[in-house]
Amino acid sequence: LPQFLQNAEGTLSKLEADLGSLSEYMRQLKDELQTAEGEKRTVNEEFDRAQMTLQGVARSKPALFSRLFHRKTYREWATRYAGATQRFHGATKNQQATTERQEEKERAANSVRQEILAAKSKFARVKDEALGLKAELEELQLSVGGTFINRRYFEGSHRERQLASPWLNAASSRA
Repeated sequence: LPQFLQNAEGTLSKLEADLGSLSEYMRQLKDELQTAEGEKRTVNEEFDRAQMTLQGVARSKPALFSRLFHRKTYREWATRYAGATQRFHGATKNQQATTERQEEKERAANSVRQEILAAKSKFARVKDEALGLKAELEELQLSVGGTFINRRYFEGSHRERQLASPWLNAASSRA
């Protein structure tokens, strides 16, 4: 029973350390999520500007006769349209990549939250077990009496160890 109690206490200390490291990792993820949200806002604004520019350039497309008789104007428009299209596609790819990164970080944060909840649950369960074992051990010591061979027994002085009779309870050793 004392060994089980000691194992439970060791598990508790390990779980406490795990919870601390998971909490630290969660703080880092929250910071990264805030940064990702800022990046996403910036990228969305860039995407909106590129989309508005592309729509504006598309609306200013020269008509058929203007294209036929004023080739220079049409070529200038085509160049502007190609640049606006390229910026729009770049902004779209950038927006998708940023969204994927943010979703990946959110998935990681959710995973860490689940791990933290599981660790807290396990911590509470092991703590309850340890308290139960401790209470059971104290109850046994009171009901049986005598000297238990445990860490405290070996920490005692030589004289105390020699006077103790671990094989007998207090009533039997007096008789």
